[in-house]
Amino acid sequence: MIENGASPAVHRALSVLEVTSRYQHTTPGVLAEELGLAKSSVADIVSTMVEQNLLRHRSDGLGIGPFFEELTAATLGSSHVLGRFASRWQRHELLAEHTVTVQSVVGTISLCLEARHGSHLLPYTPRPGLRTDIWNGAEGEPILRALHADEVLRSIESFELLGPELAANTRSARERWIHENSLGGQAAPMLSATGNSEMNVRVALPEGAGPTALTLHLSPQHPRHDVGRLQEALSAFAAWLAT
Repeated sequence: MIENGASPAVHRALSVLEVTSRYQHTTPGVLAEELGLAKSSVADIVSTMVEQNLLRHRSDGLGIGPFFEELTAATLGSSHVLGRFASRWQRHELLAEHTVTVQSVVGTISLCLEARHGSHLLPYTPRPGLRTDIWNGAEGEPILRALHADEVLRSIESFELLGPELAANTRSARERWIHENSLGGQAAPMLSATGNSEMNVRVALPEGAGPTALTLHLSPQHPRHDVGRLQEALSAFAAWLAT
């Protein structure tokens, strides 16, 4: 949860964004319970944040608002990438059946920038703004397999400027861990902390963009004989998106 180093109003707003980014279905009732606030207080906060485009109402609850899209443009180095992604996915003969997201590593977080949902049921439904720690057990989140170690380290180091310094031995151990797990390509689907099986393909965006991947989300029970053609389609999609 966000540390309370700001004014109470700012702290509460940041806490609302924190909870909303981590849960699939967020309602004022869920927020009140998670944050220990009165429902009337949460209703006032949510109303103000919707007006400011920080949150939006969805059919299943609350979601991260349009202002988030402006921030993702800076992450990707372009304001057009997400629009092209959505348009291409919708017309794709194979991938439109499946849930595909654009994920970017921001510091030590894998951040969902955009999501398109297919018809296959999943243990977890990804939403824009949802975040997953890239440190997941001994192997880390599947997105690390698709990315290069140097770009992951650059992302982490740039965000460390906003926080405390790491001890030398901790930094060395982390760098070694990243080099072992960030291989520049993922050979097979891997189980994520979300419960979904993921296949990630790196998107080679222009210099200055954050390390980014297209992520195909599958049920852990998805038939393995289908994975090869899905990976090929995802790779072609990522190559087109980078042009």
